[in-house]
Amino acid sequence: MTPRRLARARTLINLLAGILLPAIAAAGAEVPVHSTSDQPPRKVIVGTVLQPFWGKHPGLDKRLAQVIGIIDRMQAQSEKKYGRGLDLAVLPEVALTGQGEDVGSVAQWSYPLKGLVEDTFAQEARKCHCYIVATTYLQEAGPKKEYSNAAIVFDRTGKVVGIYRKVQLVCDMKTGSMEHGCTPGKDVPVFQCDFGRLGIQICYDMDFDYGWGELARKGAELVVWPSQSPQTSQPACRARHNHYYIISSTWHNNASVFEPTGKIVSRSPGP
Repeated sequence: MTPRRLARARTLINLLAGILLPAIAAAGAEVPVHSTSDQPPRKVIVGTVLQPFWGKHPGLDKRLAQVIGIIDRMQAQSEKKYGRGLDLAVLPEVALTGQGEDVGSVAQWSYPLKGLVEDTFAQEARKCHCYIVATTYLQEAGPKKEYSNAAIVFDRTGKVVGIYRKVQLVCDMKTGSMEHGCTPGKDVPVFQCDFGRLGIQICYDMDFDYGWGELARKGAELVVWPSQSPQTSQPACRARHNHYYIISSTWHNNASVFEPTGKIVSRSPGP
């Protein structure tokens, strides 16, 4: 190799090193810890549930009555055990919609927020004076027909704080459809509640680093995970790696509370 070519090769190597090595280091960097050491201790009472929603849908009125009954029972348990009501109630994934054996297109069995759904949960949030994470296949507002796997956050006054739309949708390998025609979410928001900063992930989001890392970066302290999956190993790892609490709300086996150490500190076991 001539001296000129050798010099060019060294320049190219140095250029690539300057680009690639910082990127590799950033990819392996630890998630920064969001410190709450400047805040007083807080006792947050969270209600979660283990409840399947398979089979024929009973109709929106009856399903709303069912899930409101679940929240009422959690509220009563909280008052009996702790002497006061819930701060937060979390329902499992798509609790309003459920999932039958032949679900067809999501357009046939999703619900809009405005109207009965919003009014019912707003009233329950005011009655229990707690935040509620309500879950459904959501018929989006607007002229464009879109549907989301959504978790809607209501505050203690019944106001909608915001909506998390599931980013990592399950794809049907036979049809190529994402969850029967849903549109994936584009954002991973953190909601400021009066008890702390709340994040949400839904079911299959568990398998992807992106959302969990974004919530840590944005300072989430408590992440709720409405799901059909009862897994515990991955949520424990997510909690430990990202330094926040995780609460699962599931269809079967268990609904659990994970400390930032990864330890399960409370769970509702299945039969």
